[in-house]
Amino acid sequence: MEKLGISPKGYASKVVVYTPANFSINPEADKLFRIDGINLSVSELYDLFPLSDAQLGVLYQCINDIKAKKEFYTIEDIIKKVTESKSSAKWRMVHFLERIRETGILSDSPTRIEDLVKVGQAAIVDMKGADPKLQQLIVYRICKEVFEGRKMDKIPPFMLVVEEAHNFCPERGFEKAVSSNIMRTIASEGRKFGLGMLVISQRPARVDKNVISQCNTQIILRVTNANDIRALSRGLEFMSSEMEEEIKRVPLGVALLSSPSIEMPILVDVRPRRSEHGGRAAEMVTSEKKKAELPREEQHAEEKEEKKSMLARLLFE
Repeated sequence: MEKLGISPKGYASKVVVYTPANFSINPEADKLFRIDGINLSVSELYDLFPLSDAQLGVLYQCINDIKAKKEFYTIEDIIKKVTESKSSAKWRMVHFLERIRETGILSDSPTRIEDLVKVGQAAIVDMKGADPKLQQLIVYRICKEVFEGRKMDKIPPFMLVVEEAHNFCPERGFEKAVSSNIMRTIASEGRKFGLGMLVISQRPARVDKNVISQCNTQIILRVTNANDIRALSRGLEFMSSEMEEEIKRVPLGVALLSSPSIEMPILVDVRPRRSEHGGRAAEMVTSEKKKAELPREEQHAEEKEEKKSMLARLLFE
């Protein structure tokens, strides 16, 4: 950093971390992320889990019956009404509804998109502790709400960053995700509404090629997997056979940059980050080495504590 004239800098005051789980699972989060659970419509529930025609009919009837008696209702009311139904198609619906309820993601105090998207602030939704299907649902709801919010000018123009994008807009043939369609829509139409999208993935072969092809700017680090290279070639017009060989040899700290604002792809140096890196793996070897350097008495004390905590986990968890 000194060679480049860069000094360390923190951004904690400008970052808010949300968790869809809870603070015991993610104690470093600042706020809980919740979805509006009051007066869920049939279309909203249809987005959450697949329904057959028979199940859809039961759900319509149940929600209409609830609306006739209540101005406000929750998922508990829906579960109760569906359970009372005489249809044999109800049990799968009850199962899905109970799973959604148990996640705790629904609330009468949901997270507002106006709080997520603010000028001069970065909001991070940390998926730690959330089931993969719930993660897809969260990405779907965020994408849908911010897209509508930008069209109505309720929130300022901003960039939406989706990490591990292959989990949320997978290429057809790998898997299905409820968030795929809205991400394709934002990739193709978001710009005209002032909504940019940045997708990040270590497995481009698993990312929807329609989303990749809509990305005007590509920043590519070293790629060696043949399937990933073929996927990039299909999705990016500039990719030649020479370029395919080039990205196999890109050194650490260097990226291949392609953008409409430059005539041809170029290799660029990526400067060191100014903030502290938070994505390191657990240093198991280092911990064992440090332990070996301790005096024998302290080593025995640590071993006793480890055994005690292990026994506690076996007995009480």
